[in-house]
Amino acid sequence: MKIKTLLLILVSQISFAQHHLEPSDSYFDLFKYQYDYYERFRSVMFENLAEPEIRMLVFPSFSKEYLLQFEKDKNSSGIFNIILREPVEGSIWGMNEGNPNLKINTKTYKSKLKKEDFSLLYQMLYSAIINTRFRTDDSMGLDGTTYYFSIWDYGMKSGKIWSPRYPQLKELVDVMESLADKTKTEKEINFSSELKDSIAVLTEKLNKKLTLEDIRFLLKFNQTILEITADYPIFSEVDKSFTNKLHSLYEDVEESVRSNGIQFSEIDEIIMKHQKAYDRNSIGYKYQNKKFEKELNERNPFYILIERYKNNL
Repeated sequence: MKIKTLLLILVSQISFAQHHLEPSDSYFDLFKYQYDYYERFRSVMFENLAEPEIRMLVFPSFSKEYLLQFEKDKNSSGIFNIILREPVEGSIWGMNEGNPNLKINTKTYKSKLKKEDFSLLYQMLYSAIINTRFRTDDSMGLDGTTYYFSIWDYGMKSGKIWSPRYPQLKELVDVMESLADKTKTEKEINFSSELKDSIAVLTEKLNKKLTLEDIRFLLKFNQTILEITADYPIFSEVDKSFTNKLHSLYEDVEESVRSNGIQFSEIDEIIMKHQKAYDRNSIGYKYQNKKFEKELNERNPFYILIERYKNNL
């Protein structure tokens, strides 16, 4: 039973890094204030728009929202229309609060995209959305930006992400935001060969699955982190963020394994990078707690991690 419990813990922590989109909010699970806001947003931003083939909704914490969508062109099967819409005066959230009947003005920008470029974009988003799943950790973000991505695939399929740190999802957001910027200034957007190549590579990465060997390695690596945390409690007792720092290290290792497979030299470099950052940031703790300083000098957890994770293979 203990082994099964430990395995569940390890598997759940492998998903700590948000490598995937999450399901979009359900209408039936919304709080009333969320329902009121989304209804207001929809009535303002969706007015007179056609059904999209691709849509991105952007909800920043401290600036105005915007919508970017791609629609079929009624006059040409080889062209897709791009629509960018944003409120003029400020965020809908800020203006709507306490003023539900206030008229909110919007500005709409339009551009066009060739079908071949649209297809590349669609496949990239499809690869991200089709792998949408719930996260298994209880971490949550506060200030930042939430992105909703939708595609038409015999009905709308969608997923969301909050201020992504994982490189592949961050790159996906960067591509879409760059297209939003271009829509404001260019009447027709043409993908460069470099952009086409980067989208194709990103799509391949989004479709890549961990091998059984990769999963076993990551489970054992995570088990080693848990063992070090349990064996040397002083680090967590003195530095309350120590566990989060190990989670961050794990995220970098998992991203390396997902991208390049199990490369020990690269993993060692990641550990040493985090070790140097931790040593710099723990100077204050050393002055305040001599026992912690002695323990860190004699049993640096990052050096121990390098020794142990290979022994556990």
